[in-house]
Amino acid sequence: MQDTLIIKDTIDAICCTLGCKGVLPEKSLLDNICSVASIIIAIANVVLIIFIFRHNNKKDDSDKEKTRRQHLLKTLVLDYNMSKFYSFYQEIHKETNALLANNLSNEDKSRINENIKEKAVELRQNFIDMFLAIDDNLYKMLLSKIDELIDSLTNTIFDEGINLAFKPKYDEEVSKRIRESKTAIIGVLFSYTGE
Repeated sequence: MQDTLIIKDTIDAICCTLGCKGVLPEKSLLDNICSVASIIIAIANVVLIIFIFRHNNKKDDSDKEKTRRQHLLKTLVLDYNMSKFYSFYQEIHKETNALLANNLSNEDKSRINENIKEKAVELRQNFIDMFLAIDDNLYKMLLSKIDELIDSLTNTIFDEGINLAFKPKYDEEVSKRIRESKTAIIGVLFSYTGE
């Protein structure tokens, strides 16, 4: 609305400049220079107004896209699927509690590790894959964080130098990593700005 008024005023100024006669004689050089300068200023104003209008439209479109992505994240994921996220971490914690047993065989460790990997696949399919509809970079970041957790747990489970039956060591090597992973992902989700 304001842009329309500015354009109208600019056009009126151009018309006035072209149609007005100064105090100087009609064919005076100074009158011609004044008229040309007024026309150049008016044209520059029109170009500047068009530039500002287009720039504001692009910025508004960008802001609308960010808002749309944030709304998608909230509606699609956070409102209806966060329970799957929390459930994954509870199940992983339950599964890794079996590591507190003394003298676990490699078969038992393999079974625990396979169960953890299956839970991670389920999380990816039921929770993380939805982020592809929102933002590819966010999806990759979340997938990377889950992969880091699973790799870390796998390495810890099969590391013969770590006694996971010792509760403080288990807390340091397993429970702490699970908590940190969960916190990191929650931080990523709630700091998402739509960019």
